[in-house]
Amino acid sequence: MGDADITLRHLARRRPGDLARAFVPEGHRTEVVGWVDSQVTNIERRLDKALRLQVDGEPRVLHVEFCFALRDDIPDRVLEYLGFLFAALRLEAPGEPVPPIESVVVVLSGRKRRLRATGQRSTAWPGRPFSGTHFRVDAVYQRTVAELRARGSVLWLVFTPLARDATAAALREVVAEIHAGAKAAAERAELYTALLVMAAIDPWGIICGRSSSTWWRTRKRGCSGARRLSER
Repeated sequence: MGDADITLRHLARRRPGDLARAFVPEGHRTEVVGWVDSQVTNIERRLDKALRLQVDGEPRVLHVEFCFALRDDIPDRVLEYLGFLFAALRLEAPGEPVPPIESVVVVLSGRKRRLRATGQRSTAWPGRPFSGTHFRVDAVYQRTVAELRARGSVLWLVFTPLARDATAAALREVVAEIHAGAKAAAERAELYTALLVMAAIDPWGIICGRSSSTWWRTRKRGCSGARRLSER
């Protein structure tokens, strides 16, 4: 994932509430407590992908993984991380119950055919009841621009270049929405940068395809604007 993972994690840490609200069912009161920032020292593994929440006054933990594609090893990675996360939460509050944990894998590219909404990794013997973990799959690249806009945050607007119906015209509108919705010039520049990082993934061949000439003009304006804003 490289730059994409770093960029998305940085934005998520700036807007944790917007991240969480996309995955908490509507109608539930959600409060962000903070990020889990523990470390399993014996293997030097940081646990900074999980968000502490209060949902209707009850403690919850949201674990989010950004991945370029839903590779075969992703379920293994989710299960591994959950094991470390569960151990760290137990150590932080000995004798207290570990809050329920929900895992979500946000997928940026992949096959055209719809991905399943859930994934799993079983550790049980064949023929025995399921043992392991289930996780949600949020294939943002298979969503529409309207669906991403409906999440109501500039955080999710940066994913619009991945949408299956993205067009240069829609992306120009998104740039304007980011300009209006960013909290400050520095955040606006970061959002523009993230938008361009997502555009470079181009899972549907849209950005480098039929609308390429228009998009690249938009991209150049966005880059220049981001530089100007970041220098203020």
